[in-house]
Amino acid sequence: MRTTLTILLTLFITQCVANEDLFSQANEKYMIEDYQEASRLYEQILENGLESSELYYNLGNCYYHIQDYANSIWYYEKSLLLKNNKQTRENLELSNLEIIDKIDTFPKIFYLKWWSDFVQLNSTWNWQMTAIICIWSTLVFVLITIFSSINLTKLIYASIFISSLFFSAANSSYNKNLESSAIIFTSIINVKSAPTQGGKKLFSLHSGTKVKIKDQIGKWLNIEISNGDKGWIEKESCKIII
Repeated sequence: MRTTLTILLTLFITQCVANEDLFSQANEKYMIEDYQEASRLYEQILENGLESSELYYNLGNCYYHIQDYANSIWYYEKSLLLKNNKQTRENLELSNLEIIDKIDTFPKIFYLKWWSDFVQLNSTWNWQMTAIICIWSTLVFVLITIFSSINLTKLIYASIFISSLFFSAANSSYNKNLESSAIIFTSIINVKSAPTQGGKKLFSLHSGTKVKIKDQIGKWLNIEISNGDKGWIEKESCKIII
């Protein structure tokens, strides 16, 4: 047993060192603007089973510089799933400006927009931790009120409200991350009215466009774009984010 653990630990350390070396090499290539080689090295780290928000972000930057906007958008989206970063969101917006499809979105009611912007201020994990801290703080205030002469009733009510707010934000962020979505990777794809080649063409989408996945039948995906239009595309025409 001890020998097995030693071997596993050695392999783990060796893999970590190898990935760290690859990351350094990739960064060096990026600094000299060899983005093709940098992206190859970063992707090799992914193939080794390691992922991080920073790694996806760097890959998004590489593909942006070589004008492969579908890949840059896909990697920025992957990065944002792990960490909600302002710079990543800004770079994603820049990439979206370069693609063909400029799809209008339905305007949100002001309070829904406010809530969406608020939820994006933190990652799901951060919202969860903040909510847990607030809940424990509320319990402490309750205990102090019960077992001492200090009355913290107003503070308890405020803490309950804040805890509920942060818990709701964590839940909204979690549910948003569960939404299945994808990026179109085919230069142009016709969206069909039915999951067959004989289905009526409804509209076309181009490389780099993000779609929500609503359903799947065999090799066909039922998708929805940001303006609410829906239809069917073949799965091989896109790359799923989550």
